[in-house]
Amino acid sequence: MVSRNAHGSGSFFAADAIYLYVRDNNDSLKVTVIDVGQGSSTLIRLPGGKKMLVDGGGSYENMFDIGRYVVAPYLWHERIKSIDIVVLTHFHPDHLNGLLFILSNFDVKEVWSNGETAEIETYDDFVKIINEKNITHRFISEDTSHVTIGSTMITILNPLKPVNLGNDLPRKFDETNNDAIVMKLTLGNVSILLPSDISEPTETRLVKSSKNLKSQIMLVPHHGGLTSSTTSFLNCVKPEIP
Repeated sequence: MVSRNAHGSGSFFAADAIYLYVRDNNDSLKVTVIDVGQGSSTLIRLPGGKKMLVDGGGSYENMFDIGRYVVAPYLWHERIKSIDIVVLTHFHPDHLNGLLFILSNFDVKEVWSNGETAEIETYDDFVKIINEKNITHRFISEDTSHVTIGSTMITILNPLKPVNLGNDLPRKFDETNNDAIVMKLTLGNVSILLPSDISEPTETRLVKSSKNLKSQIMLVPHHGGLTSSTTSFLNCVKPEIP
């Protein structure tokens, strides 16, 4: 079932959200795509009550705190005060910046990232908050394989290995996008693909891999950018709800 709803709270919060709801016997998986403008933030409510937040939105100018004024009020509206797993797919501002307020003001148990570092203030703040609050920080990749939470299987499809660049910084914009974390959530016979900001190079690698990409639901890669959603990738995923 897919439905679209809008909620309001206070002067700043007016977030649209798309709900993706999957039920298998007595278990359910609810995925909420929060409208953060040019960016991405997805709340996943897993069977058993665990919660995962994938990215937090944000702006490149960082003049408006999406985390404080959009994502956090939405979570509070849903009576969510703690998050089991926060996932940063990659450090670009429209995915990272909104997480800073969330990490500072919510009870976060664990953070997942791909291991890539950045010589920018917001990334330094990200690491500082994790360290100061003693949050477990896991670097995940295809090597992580499957993570099972309740009856939901989370398959990590990208990057191939945790990104360990040493002093090889800065990187090109597209290199960071193509090393973004890609996850597939499976509950029963239904799968949801979260491809973050990957484009043609990573899409092609995934198509050529032995991984099962087929998913009934897929979030559009890189916000619908022209270099993503290649024909071969779409043919492989075969989404019914893109």
